[in-house]
Amino acid sequence: MTSGDERERGRLFNEVPALYEQVRPSYPDELFAELVAVTGSSAVTSQIDPSIGWARAHSSLRPGGRLALLGHVVVRRADEPEVYAATADLHEHFAPGNPDWGHPPAEDEVRATSTGWGPPNEDRGGLFGPTVVRWYPTVQHFDGAGFADLLRTSSMYRRLDASVREPFLDEIAQRIRTDLGDRATRRYLTVLRVGQRTP
Repeated sequence: MTSGDERERGRLFNEVPALYEQVRPSYPDELFAELVAVTGSSAVTSQIDPSIGWARAHSSLRPGGRLALLGHVVVRRADEPEVYAATADLHEHFAPGNPDWGHPPAEDEVRATSTGWGPPNEDRGGLFGPTVVRWYPTVQHFDGAGFADLLRTSSMYRRLDASVREPFLDEIAQRIRTDLGDRATRRYLTVLRVGQRTP
């Protein structure tokens, strides 16, 4: 992801800060407890801008210092109704051919990738040692209107013109009400990755 992409995502999120705070998941307490256990420090900064690059992160840390990355990955379970599966036709109707559309990855598949930093945060220069990776499951439940609000905080939907986005999200909310009993589940695996600075 380029710094231009990061700036664009930041601009999109800045359009809906209150809504983002209302509907997005927070980081679980267990993650911070694990981070303190791994790093041996209670002074933790939970925000590392990927645009600064691995070299700058490396040079900012003292020898033996640790870099921690936090994030949420949307996942699905095979035995659970999934909103995209119920609304794929609406996605193609309102924004056909959008490369962002698709099913979230299966939870088991994501857990199986628990090595390395993972894209787009790959350390290719050997600047950090072996990575400690921990996954924390998080789940949210929404009615149709609430899930539409959640999607309003997602860059892939915010990029759409409002004249397309708003009728589209209204239709998604209606589909959740009629086909999913007005209950939509959003699952995440919250990931903690910690790497120690090499000399």
